[in-house]
Amino acid sequence: MKILRTFFAATIMLLCTTLQAQDFYIGGLYYNILSESEKTVEVTNSVGGISAFNYSDTYKGQIIIPEEAIYNGTAYKVVAIGDRAFWGCENLDYVNIPSSVTSIGDEAFLVCENLLAIIGGTNIESIGYRAFEVCFELRKFTIPNTTVSIGDRAFIGCRSLKSIVIGENVTEIGKNVFSNTAIDDVFSNIPADRLFALTSNSDLTSNATLIVPAGAKEAYVAADGWKDFANIVEKEERFKDQDFEYNIISYKNNCAEIRQARAFDNEIAIPSTVEHDGTTYTITKIASMGFYGTAANSISLPNTITEIDGAAFAFSAIEEVALPSSLEIIGEVAFGASSLKTVHIPASVKMIQRNPFANCAQLESISVDTENTRYIYYGESIMDLKSRSIISGCKNTMFNAFIQINSIAPWAFSGCAGLTELSLDFGTSNNITIGDYAFNYCTNLKSITLHNGVTTIGDYAFKDCTNLESITLNDEVTHIGDYAFTGCNLTEFIVPAHVTSFCESPLQNNPLLATITVDEENTVYDSRDNCNAIINTATNTLVAGCKNTIIPDDITAIGSSAFRECSTLTEITIPANVTKIGGAAFCGCSALKKITSLIPAERLQEIELTDFAIFDDEIYENCVLEIPEGAREAYEHTHPWYMFRMIVEPDYNYFELNVSAAGYATLYLDFNAHIPNGVELYTASSVDGNRLMMEQVEYGILPANTGVLVKAEQGTYTFVDTYGTTNGYIENNLFRGSAEDVYITPAKEAKYYVLSMKDGVVGMYEDALSGGTFKNNANKAYLVLGEKNLGIYDEEVDTEDPGMQLSNSYYFDFSGTTAIDPIVTEVNDNIYYDLSGRRVENPTRGIYILNGKKILVK
Repeated sequence: MKILRTFFAATIMLLCTTLQAQDFYIGGLYYNILSESEKTVEVTNSVGGISAFNYSDTYKGQIIIPEEAIYNGTAYKVVAIGDRAFWGCENLDYVNIPSSVTSIGDEAFLVCENLLAIIGGTNIESIGYRAFEVCFELRKFTIPNTTVSIGDRAFIGCRSLKSIVIGENVTEIGKNVFSNTAIDDVFSNIPADRLFALTSNSDLTSNATLIVPAGAKEAYVAADGWKDFANIVEKEERFKDQDFEYNIISYKNNCAEIRQARAFDNEIAIPSTVEHDGTTYTITKIASMGFYGTAANSISLPNTITEIDGAAFAFSAIEEVALPSSLEIIGEVAFGASSLKTVHIPASVKMIQRNPFANCAQLESISVDTENTRYIYYGESIMDLKSRSIISGCKNTMFNAFIQINSIAPWAFSGCAGLTELSLDFGTSNNITIGDYAFNYCTNLKSITLHNGVTTIGDYAFKDCTNLESITLNDEVTHIGDYAFTGCNLTEFIVPAHVTSFCESPLQNNPLLATITVDEENTVYDSRDNCNAIINTATNTLVAGCKNTIIPDDITAIGSSAFRECSTLTEITIPANVTKIGGAAFCGCSALKKITSLIPAERLQEIELTDFAIFDDEIYENCVLEIPEGAREAYEHTHPWYMFRMIVEPDYNYFELNVSAAGYATLYLDFNAHIPNGVELYTASSVDGNRLMMEQVEYGILPANTGVLVKAEQGTYTFVDTYGTTNGYIENNLFRGSAEDVYITPAKEAKYYVLSMKDGVVGMYEDALSGGTFKNNANKAYLVLGEKNLGIYDEEVDTEDPGMQLSNSYYFDFSGTTAIDPIVTEVNDNIYYDLSGRRVENPTRGIYILNGKKILVK
């Protein structure tokens, strides 16, 4: 094949006079930007697509193409695999294509001799000229229903290709697309009324069986090209027996797969053959999700099984399985999240897709038959010899510094709950990649030390390692992927000197993260002024922060997701020089109580904002936005700032109320205040026996000089001045209060009650008077009954009337209701507010607040 590749190279050199460089490299892939305005890219190779001198080793092993590639803080959608993107990559195993990709370019996989499978690609619309030519090991291919055209020679020379599925919307199949292949079965989903003339594919028509939709055989037999097939049959629906449902996967060779099984309790025995309508079918495959979630704990597989498809036994109770000596392909996460304890890979296995044993928390031992020529045993793990990649491991894996490796593959240790410490020392190996999701959800992993060799940490590599407290990165690390350490328990993070690529939100949702430091020798990033953040030096963009971040004054941009899910961040100041704030920059900051924006009013309109949310609804509702003096009107009319419920200028009034574990408190303020989320306020309207009838304060505002009962979860709540917006005076309230400490000498008839708990019951209990004087603490409310012109009646207490006797305690009754008061058909010059307490200039139809009451405007 070296001669063949050299011939291809010479041919391309004759056709091309210039080489176009790729636009950027990120996460192990090269990209060309297709549209800067639409933010789209295609996957390419190291020279941008013209591979005259770069036809081998550009890509190796397992390639997972992401839906988005984030470069310099910008997210680009991956929509294509470009011309010659993977040309000549002889060590390429398989490629996962995301749903965002709609085209495969000319010669995209030309001469990928060992490419075994293409996974995904469900939205591909076109397959280019010679796209898969001479992919010797490619065994099957599904052309999705979205595909319209297939270029000339697309699959020529794929000598192991046994099965092809043609989607229903294909309208063009080029010349010699399937020449020199070994196709036995062609499954065509093209409806009879959309058939077109099939161009020259004589090798295909003379050897393969054509399977067509039910009722379409007559049309195919009459159609040019299609009628040349020696054998045309209509696709049969699935059939079943008492234990399994089957699907025919080869009509020429009479092979079937098990699609679904009945419920098994203990052991499953898979038959080697099944009889149907007088034909004996050999069971060669377990279909995707065929035994998903089965309760059986063991399974017996016959020596006819050649493939176990993706997720076939995922989330099952299976503890042991003897993989047969006939097995060739194990699909991605085939046994994912199952109860497997040990596994042995037979010599016959030629392809293992994305870790079939991911999230097997009980897996203790992995071994590989010594006769297997593709995979080897690597200290309780599986290594792919061609890519030198560890593709599946367990808690007992021993990393051997004397064996050369290139990567830890995506998902290799995913969900390995038994891992507690990780010290990776790869000896003389270098340029090692830790793949996407490689150690994600290793929930008991507490510490990581990366020694020599590791240069790339993939997307989500250690995501949701919820007990991960510390990580030491070696100085050779250059790339840290998206969300790499999201959902961990880190307290500090040090960025090594050579990191040049730090993707989106790698430290998201680390609530204990208090210190972030960038090595002083790093030329791309810094943590100036001990700010506890990662800053792109050239662009003055804050890339990632933590709960102790202080944004430096010279920062001009806050990157996308910079503080996302920083659930312990309580307040932050946005400097005056900021000109750009990225999407989701502060989303999920659930403890954020105060944002101080120093951006002057005259520059608000100039701030560059992304199309998606910077803050979330919880922040808009609960967080105080403090702005420069005199900037209130500008902020209240500029997106997204106007969405904040509490916009204040310096020296604003506020009060912080602590609610105990009992869940109640009392409150009295001498200013109108916004009611925080999660807080319910009640006035006392009347008494009934020893029940205190409660009415909820609505509309989101506590009127000034109103005593209330507070009902909320334990915590501290901030009540902020509304600056004039009011709910109006609330009548018939038996609660009183004071903004300062006061001493009251009660009238003879009156009784005073304070909030307390006795015998586990919260209520208003009679105060034990000291020297005849009642003391009320500042900002507290109390209950008074029996005082003339103030209590529940105007006359003196009639002690002979049992109904008028005052109790020593009152308990809360929250069964009171509120209603809409008047209906207004015409609005006037009164001041109206919406139900969030915002002033409304010209109310239309709906419910509003007028003079402290709810009204309906019709």
